[in-house]
Amino acid sequence: MIDPNDDIPIQLAETLVSVLNTDFAGIFVSEFDFIVENDLRALKDLKVTVVPGGLDASELLDRGATVENDWLVGIGFQQRVSRQDETETKAILKIVRQVRDYINRNRIITIGDDECLVESIESRPYVDNELLLSGHFFSALILTIREWEDLD
Repeated sequence: MIDPNDDIPIQLAETLVSVLNTDFAGIFVSEFDFIVENDLRALKDLKVTVVPGGLDASELLDRGATVENDWLVGIGFQQRVSRQDETETKAILKIVRQVRDYINRNRIITIGDDECLVESIESRPYVDNELLLSGHFFSALILTIREWEDLD
């Protein structure tokens, strides 16, 4: 659950939306939302949603002067696809891999004067077979992003 008093995951998600929309312009448009939920009938085009998550882990460093926070941010990819023709599914998988590889090469996310580091990228699920059988492609990348916060 997102703590409304701490906007770091929201800032991270909004920054990722801006970066993805700049660097993948013409391929897809990503949007910020708090949930990845769309009507299958409305998914003619690829829908990319960036969702802020919660705090995954927190640890005191340097004798309590710094806190290291690991935040989760999700990127959901959805589209209605043909069950008979795998061309669309393969094309979307390629886009998901391109986004994953791009983030892997560009692990620093800047928010104001602060830099955060993408610690890991996990696919959940890479392809959901049950949804695919119903003609709905869904894949998600879950990012763990480390932020360092000075307590002084």
